[in-house]
Amino acid sequence: MWKLAYFDKSSAIFVQDFLASSIKEDFDPKRFENVKNMGILRNLFAFYLNRKDIEGSSYILELMKRRFYYGRYKRYINDNALLLEAYLAFKDGHYEKAVNNLEYLKDKGTIKDISLLVESYYLTAMRAFEKDDFSDALIYIERILTIQPNHPDALYYAGLLSYFKRDKVKTLKYFRKFISLYPDSPLVAEIKQILIHYK
Repeated sequence: MWKLAYFDKSSAIFVQDFLASSIKEDFDPKRFENVKNMGILRNLFAFYLNRKDIEGSSYILELMKRRFYYGRYKRYINDNALLLEAYLAFKDGHYEKAVNNLEYLKDKGTIKDISLLVESYYLTAMRAFEKDDFSDALIYIERILTIQPNHPDALYYAGLLSYFKRDKVKTLKYFRKFISLYPDSPLVAEIKQILIHYK
């Protein structure tokens, strides 16, 4: 397995895992202070964000704002600021704020990777579920299913929440789909126990 040890604006060094412990990683974003190419800064922002390095992402975003906050770049920078806010909100447990920002960016077509949005939906739903707010929880779970129709956890909870809401049609729909897609899941036995009530 290879691990990233160093990178700059035009190169990267990867080392094998067994050597990685003897090499100090250098991901300090201040090294890019003199970069004057927006394309490179965009890639760096995405790199730090993918690493969930909020400080690095923030630093690169500030560089973009100082150098390119005009014309066609202004919208891109504003969208990235919203994306960074979503990551910060998620990190701080403010999942609904993350959802709001990410949905806005998704609807604009700005973000392609929606994994953080799906995770934010899920965690917002679980919070509502813990408060016995099954209607709210189901709304967020069903949003996951509009993006990823075969998401196993979302299918299971959609069926369970529908059952708690006494919605027979949805309960059967979600649980049957779960069983057909994931017949070896340990949850199937529990689902079958619930479905006994509908015979």
